[in-house]
Amino acid sequence: TEVVLKVVLQFIGPLGVKAIATHNSTARLLSKNGVRGQTMHTAGRLNREQSLQAKALKPNSQKRRALEQEWLPPLMLLVDELSLSPPPLLAGISRRAFHGRCRQLRLDADRIMEHPFGDVPLQVLMGDFLQLNPVKAHTLIEALCRSKVPRVPAKTKDEDRDGYLLFRNACKNVIIFTGTHRFLDSELPALLRTMATPGGCKVPDDL
Repeated sequence: TEVVLKVVLQFIGPLGVKAIATHNSTARLLSKNGVRGQTMHTAGRLNREQSLQAKALKPNSQKRRALEQEWLPPLMLLVDELSLSPPPLLAGISRRAFHGRCRQLRLDADRIMEHPFGDVPLQVLMGDFLQLNPVKAHTLIEALCRSKVPRVPAKTKDEDRDGYLLFRNACKNVIIFTGTHRFLDSELPALLRTMATPGGCKVPDDL
């Protein structure tokens, strides 16, 4: 925020930055300095009933032109709430970005998962991996340890596996930011220990 984003905004302008998040509330928080935060569904021109299977994400000519307008200008991509992104949605928005950039960049459509987000040059994926998912769905980090997390399917679909693969391919350099109050908080770790008790456990009154 203090260096890279300011440089991109100075020389490229707001159109050079695409900021997306899983939930609408976070997308709104990303809207500043002329940058328009979007949900992943909006940025990918997806509706809520949209299938996230690979074959269903390939756009027709009209949708491709819309995706090109959406995804060709950005030099920098900011993805927030990475830890809360369902794996199929993460892979789905990456595929849509690819379709918006592949023709201009001459990317190989047979190697789509090797080009996260259509190779937008600067990609910053952010997430709080101690944050709990507010809705009844499994998240990327939960699914990676799916054998221990309730409600996460034991069997994964192709679109789930695509999400895991994207996560591994995209996260080349990882920075852990520990400068927040969360790591000094004693209540959250205690709550997580309570939740992890086999067979369930009553939350202590003081907690």
